[in-house]
Amino acid sequence: MAKGDKKAFNFLVGTVAFPLFLAIIGNSAAQLPSYFPAMNVWAKVISCAVGGAFMVAAFIIECIVLYKLAKSLLKDYEEKQTDIQAPPIETVTRFETIMDGERLVVKYGIKAELSFQDDNRTLKVFLTDRENKEAHA
Repeated sequence: MAKGDKKAFNFLVGTVAFPLFLAIIGNSAAQLPSYFPAMNVWAKVISCAVGGAFMVAAFIIECIVLYKLAKSLLKDYEEKQTDIQAPPIETVTRFETIMDGERLVVKYGIKAELSFQDDNRTLKVFLTDRENKEAHA
């Protein structure tokens, strides 16, 4: 079963089938006194209490499943957001620094390395001559 199919199946079982099953049992238990008017008063009270408990359980399960579904969808969304990546830095051969719409630095034939520091508040770019770097390697 594919990942999306499994989520859909779990959603249907969790939000429809199982809570509906509990609600039917709860409703049936709550309706017992009307089917058997000669029931003892305490039996009627217990029957209604059991029916109510099943209905509450169905509601709680609905809430849990919907919470898990929302959490799963949010996780999928966040994963898709991080899938967007820049091309690999190894392919860079030209470096430009632009400030206020003007090119301040243009270097060709370079190898660039990036370093994030100070909790990602500082970006350092280390440039080396690609030809010299490859000659030393």
